[in-house]
Amino acid sequence: MAKSGTGLRAQVVRRANRKRKSPAHQQEGATNKTKAKGRVQKRKLDLESQRGNALSKIYRTLTHVDGYNALPQYQIRADKIYRTVTHVGGYNALPQYEIRGNQIYRAVTHVDGYNALPQYEISDNLIFRTVTHVRGYNALAQYEIRDD
Repeated sequence: MAKSGTGLRAQVVRRANRKRKSPAHQQEGATNKTKAKGRVQKRKLDLESQRGNALSKIYRTLTHVDGYNALPQYQIRADKIYRTVTHVGGYNALPQYEIRGNQIYRAVTHVDGYNALPQYEISDNLIFRTVTHVRGYNALAQYEIRDD
């Protein structure tokens, strides 16, 4: 006969008890969640302050691989980059890129598809291609960020 406490029912009870947390532990978890939320909000505010206001525009530079264009190509809203109505490839209401730290990644909704590798890097108000860019690396600035 099996010993008491080793049966299936006892195993289920032990697992359930492990999953339960004490009220003090639950409060600590809530505090950590609140702290994490505060960090995310602070990071978003830092991004906005680094880029000027939330509606900064991105223009092609003279050294852009496809040539200069005096009209804004993209618009920055929070940590997402959207095409403007004056974009050379046409307007799209969905975000094309995401800003994470000082790097720019393609969004899932990008017109040419998602790519998990960084496409651009931000240095001051200039945007450069990274070595992982889908169309290749270029050492010259491709875009500049201006507040309008």
